[in-house]
Amino acid sequence: MLLYLLTDFARDVAGVRDRFANDPAAVLDEYNVKSADYQALVNLPEGIVTLLPVGVVDAIRAIKEVPQPTMLWPGPTLSIGGVQPDLVGLGQPVALAITIEVDPPDEFSGSPPFAVEVYFRREDTVIHGAPVLPIPVPAPPVEEVTFECLAAFEEPGEYQVEVAVTRLRPRPFRKVARYFGTLKVRRG
Repeated sequence: MLLYLLTDFARDVAGVRDRFANDPAAVLDEYNVKSADYQALVNLPEGIVTLLPVGVVDAIRAIKEVPQPTMLWPGPTLSIGGVQPDLVGLGQPVALAITIEVDPPDEFSGSPPFAVEVYFRREDTVIHGAPVLPIPVPAPPVEEVTFECLAAFEEPGEYQVEVAVTRLRPRPFRKVARYFGTLKVRRG
């Protein structure tokens, strides 16, 4: 996925350079670039970068100039605090409770609604979860939001969980929270 980003960045496909400069986390999410891959790119020694083709060198240098992305809710940081249950079986859709932590507390009351997209990733497999709507928001100040998501898994293994949160106002943004634990899927 990083190769696709570098290729599009070198040719500035669909204005990816400006979009990356304004919201690097959203572009990395769009191209499904893993954090470890991005860190490896940013930490490439200049001696290795200079050995690459000129267009790629320019793209890498431009990417390195943009400050590292942070997962900001307008102000607070967003993270996944938990996924319950953390062990599920194959086959039928299972309901999962996902808790997003907001630090420092953010007041959602009176603010525009937000949407979530849930992804479960394992190597090259991506499972899209279906959030159960509406998402209940507790009384302010909001320190965490827990919502349900339905997902069906066809392959056993350990999955990473990502939640993309999108708001349209006051200004459009899309932020990604990642779960640092794993969701385990087992046979039967």
